Amino acid sequence: MNKINLAVLYLEYPSGKYPNSWDTLNMYLKSLYNHCNISIIRINNMNDSNDYHCQVCHQQLMTSEYNNYSMPIYNISGSNSEWEFSGFQKGINFIKENNIEYDAILVVNDSFVKAEYHILKNMFSINTIKGCIQENAMVGRIDRLDYAEQFRNHLYTIDGNDVVSWIRTCCFYLPKDIINNINMVSYKQNDLTKFISSKYNGRYFLHNCPMSQNMQRQMIAWLTKYWDQKFVIEENWDLWIMKVLCMINEKMLYRQVYDQNFRIYDYSEFINE
Repeated sequence: MNKINLAVLYLEYPSGKYPNSWDTLNMYLKSLYNHCNISIIRINNMNDSNDYHCQVCHQQLMTSEYNNYSMPIYNISGSNSEWEFSGFQKGINFIKENNIEYDAILVVNDSFVKAEYHILKNMFSINTIKGCIQENAMVGRIDRLDYAEQFRNHLYTIDGNDVVSWIRTCCFYLPKDIINNINMVSYKQNDLTKFISSKYNGRYFLHNCPMSQNMQRQMIAWLTKYWDQKFVIEENWDLWIMKVLCMINEKMLYRQVYDQNFRIYDYSEFINE
């Protein structure tokens, strides 16, 4: 059987927060060597540049187990204007402009290592990749906001779009058809002016901003109570702005895929098939 061509977009912001991320990624990719021809685009999003500053190396595995497997690694500079989403898009552009062959792309950032082992083991399963390709679908870990029936008139919306579901963008798969029809950046920094003031003025969101009250409350609660790096908004306004931008882009990426009638699956759909 022909091997699957898998491009891996690995984005890192090497601040020392996830020091074992690169080695952990390579550990999980080993389970795919016998099934996939893998190319890695390693994006340094701390090195923000208008061009690519590309360096190419080959990771040669001189073991009988993997039959001298060779894996090209393209080290490129990133784009941090919209944090990981602009970096991801720069990586996708690099793949297209350099005609790197792929049947599916694994999009992953250095924070993926926070997930539990059983999740990562199945995310890096060949069955998950085959599911992405065969179903022509976005595949990852789906989150969904629950709300009682009586609150259905107060949905979780951004610019009128229902965003009750999304895929965690620290680790997910996309097939070629979806890649060719989306942009990782739905909203740029300048677009946030209709949601948030550039300086704290007593309100976290602008009055009558195009985001439902439920969605506003969810973002506030997540970043101040439940996120593992929770913070005080008033004291970290620039961080608040960028985190809201990332949460909007994460949710709107799901909407882009959904609105173009592509399928979206949780990785668990492909376990033990």
